[in-house]
Order: sequence, then C-alpha cells, then structure tokens
Amino acid sequence: MGMYTEIHVAGNVKAGTKAAEVIEYLFGDSGAVSVPSDLPDHPFFKCSRWDCIGASASYYLSPIALKGVLNSQVYDDIYFHSVSNLKNYDDEIEKFFSWLRSEKIRHYGHSRYEETKGEVTTYYFDGEDTE
Repeated sequence: MGMYTEIHVAGNVKAGTKAAEVIEYLFGDSGAVSVPSDLPDHPFFKCSRWDCIGASASYYLSPIALKGVLNSQVYDDIYFHSVSNLKNYDDEIEKFFSWLRSEKIRHYGHSRYEETKGEVTTYYFDGEDTE
C-alpha cells in the first residue's frame, strides 16, 4: 500500500511566467485555473500524479490539503504556500523541489514521511545558485 509523505512549501515566483502558471494551477483555487497547455520539460511533469502536490491529503497526517496564492500588488510576484500529503511513489516531492530550483523559484519547504517522528527533509533556495 505504501505510506504517506507530508509536504510543506512556501515561496514566490515572477508573475506572468510559465512557472507562475504552473504554481497558480497547483496552489490556486481548485478549478479556477486550467492545466497549463505547455508543461515544462522536467522529470516532475512526467510523474503521473504530479498535480497531487498541493491537492492530496489523508487522515494519516493532515486530513485536509491547504494551499493558496497571492498576487502581489507591490511586487511583480506570486506568493504561494501549501501543506499536503501523498504517497510519494515516483519521487514526486523530490522532483517538485528540483523543478522549483531549476526555474530559480525562491522557496522553503520540508517533507516528512509518515513513520518518522520529527525527522524532516528540508528544501531551500533563495533564487541564487551558490555553486
């Protein structure tokens, strides 16, 4: 059957970009935004359940998925936040954070496997590659 993995993520992306369209689809009002017609060429979007990030929940962790986006009136950015959980069969969570980094989307997040108590994997990117 598999276990659930909880994911928390928050960040911001430049408005009007392809990446912003994906973020608005994943974390905006359900049904208000259509699936972007031209998905990025990244392994995350090859996962059959890529769109479960931000939408999936179970009673084993948090029984409700929380998500939201805010279009800034001051900056030309879209801010997003989400708490959800899913069965991470195809490494959707790692691939999601990899996609955020590849698009240079500022973010902070962490994931926690259902059976681990207090152990989390942390993801952070401030928009600048330091390598």
